[in-house]
Amino acid sequence: MADDDALLQLIRHHISQSSRLKLYDEEIGTDNDAGEDYVALMKRFSRISGGHLVYENASSTTEGDDDGGYQVKIDFTWNAKPYTWAFGHDSDRISEDFLDAVIAHSRACPAGEFIDLMADDAMMIAFVPRDLAALLHQHELVY
Repeated sequence: MADDDALLQLIRHHISQSSRLKLYDEEIGTDNDAGEDYVALMKRFSRISGGHLVYENASSTTEGDDDGGYQVKIDFTWNAKPYTWAFGHDSDRISEDFLDAVIAHSRACPAGEFIDLMADDAMMIAFVPRDLAALLHQHELVY
């Protein structure tokens, strides 16, 4: 592909708004409520997946303080299997480890997966069909 940016721009243009989530420096709580904010964000990811990735019974705990940072633990069920994600949270912005977990977990979904469409002004995550995701991975346009 001659121009990777142009291809991603074309995909961004053709992905419906209901299948994508734009994140503009979302603020995540820095007190002991950061986990609750991540659980709320997971609900937004579920919505853009069209119901293919529903994080059931999601709950969270947040431990730590402003000096040493916070540790967030999220427990949920998907396809009757329990999952736990644990990651650090040390600012009022979304943890990259959280986003990596969301994207990596989606690769187990037969219908499609979340990809980062690398928008210029914000992070844009989209749920794309499995065949499109495979093509983007094959050409190393997403990671």
